[in-house]
Amino acid sequence: MQKLKWFVFFWLMFQNALCQGVSKPDELEIPLAFDSDKLFIPVVAIETWAIQSFNKGTEDNDIAGRLDVMMRRFRFGGKGMPVKWLGYNFELCLDWLGKTIYSPVRGSYSGVDVWKAFVSLNPLKTGDWLHLHVGYIQAVVSREYNTSSWTVGSFDKTQSSWHLRYFNTGKGNGIESGLLLGGLKNFEKMGFSYRVGLFSPQKYQSAGYVSPLVTGRAMLTIGEPEQTNYSFMLSGNHWGHRTGVSVGVGASYTGKTEAADLVWQSSVSYGGDLLINCRSWQLDAQYYRMTREYLASEYAGSGLIVRLSYCLKVANTILEPCLCYDKYVGEGEASLYQYIGDNITRDVGVNWYLKNDKLKVSLHYLEQSGNLSVDRGNYLGTALQFRL
Repeated sequence: MQKLKWFVFFWLMFQNALCQGVSKPDELEIPLAFDSDKLFIPVVAIETWAIQSFNKGTEDNDIAGRLDVMMRRFRFGGKGMPVKWLGYNFELCLDWLGKTIYSPVRGSYSGVDVWKAFVSLNPLKTGDWLHLHVGYIQAVVSREYNTSSWTVGSFDKTQSSWHLRYFNTGKGNGIESGLLLGGLKNFEKMGFSYRVGLFSPQKYQSAGYVSPLVTGRAMLTIGEPEQTNYSFMLSGNHWGHRTGVSVGVGASYTGKTEAADLVWQSSVSYGGDLLINCRSWQLDAQYYRMTREYLASEYAGSGLIVRLSYCLKVANTILEPCLCYDKYVGEGEASLYQYIGDNITRDVGVNWYLKNDKLKVSLHYLEQSGNLSVDRGNYLGTALQFRL
C-alpha cells in the first residue's frame, strides 16, 4: 500500500507538469515540444478465466473438483510519449480477483497493486540502438520472461518461467525497480537486440550487504525480423506473417545475501531460447538453469519449455491450436530455494483471435504432475481476453 501511495503521488505530479507544459507551448524549446496526441493513451486489459478442476489432492487429502471463475488479469493505467525521446508506461493490477484457495493454479489475489511504472528515454536522434528504462519493470532474462502474456499460445505463461522470475526477484511477476538498457539493430536478413539491467530486489536486501541483481539477454535473428522498431516487450505471436529464426541467451547474477531467512554466497541463472517461425507454424523453446551456493550447501534447478502452434486464418480471424510441454526440476537445499521437487505440465488447446491480441477466446486442457503439483490436479480452462 505504501508503494501505491508513492506511485499515485508521483503520477499526479507528472500529470501536473505535463499540463503546465502543454498550456505554455511558447516557453518550450522545439526538442521539448509536447505531442498532444501521444500525451496520454489509456490502457485497459482484462482476462477472465473459468476453470474446472479434476483429480486434486492425495489419498490422505482429497480435494473435490470444482468450477472456479476469476479475473486472471485486470490491468488499467496509461502510457504515452509526450516528447519524441521520452515515454512512460504505468499499470495497476487486480490480478487473481475471485480465485479460491482450492484452485488448481498458482497465484493469489493481493488487492490493487502497481504492476509496472517506468520511464523510457531514447537519446539517439535516429536508430534504436540505445534505450534507457528507469523504474519498476521486468528484470528480463529469458524469452518468455520478455514476452507479452497477452499473445502467449499456451493457456498461461509456464510454471518454469514462474520459477525463473521468482528465483531472480523473489516475486512471481519478476518485476523490480531498477535501470535497464535495451536496443535493436536490423540488417539485411539479420538482426541483433539486447537487454541489460541492474535491479534491487527488495526481498534480497539487508543492512550488511548490497545485493543487486544484474541481468542480461542477447538475441540474434535470421530471416525476417521479430521487431522492425524497438519495443521493450516481445510479441508471442506473429499471426503467420514471419519466416525467420531467433536465438537468444540470457543470464543473471546476485552476490552474497543475508536477508531474513535467505542466505547464500551467490545466485546465478543462465540459459538459451529459440523461436522458429515458418509463416503459420511457430515453435518456441527455452532451457534455463538456476544455481545457489552457501558454504557446503547447494541448490540446482532447471526449466524446460517447448511450445508448438499453428495460425489458421478463418475469415478475418485467427484460430490457433497449441501444444505446450513445461518441466521444472529443483534439487538441493530447500533453505536456498524452497521449491524442491518437480512439476510437469502438458497443455493442449486452441485460441481464437478475433482481433489479434485485442480480443481473444481460449479453451485448453492442462495435465499437471510431479510432487510440486499433488494438490493441484488437472483442469479444463476457458478464457476471454479484451484489451483497449
